[in-house]
Amino acid sequence: MSVHAASEFTFRFPETHKKWMQDSRYLVCLSCKDKEELVNLHDKLHYAGLETALWLENDLENAPTAFAVMGDELKIRKVLSCLPLALRNKEVS
Repeated sequence: MSVHAASEFTFRFPETHKKWMQDSRYLVCLSCKDKEELVNLHDKLHYAGLETALWLENDLENAPTAFAVMGDELKIRKVLSCLPLALRNKEVS
């Protein structure tokens, strides 16, 4: 789902993506507990003026499953620092 969100972000914000490709290339995947938390976090960042792309999974009745965000790193950290890294402490087979 995170790849879908990243792809949607690239489609919506091509210039921001281009700048990211030139200057950064850092990605972080985080986990949240449920779709309500996902939407709340997305909305906080979106309404704070950051560029966001919320991915709605069409085969899950358009349920939100991931989002991508870029912008003010301090604003992003303030909202998302409480989340664990995705797959942290998960056994991979």
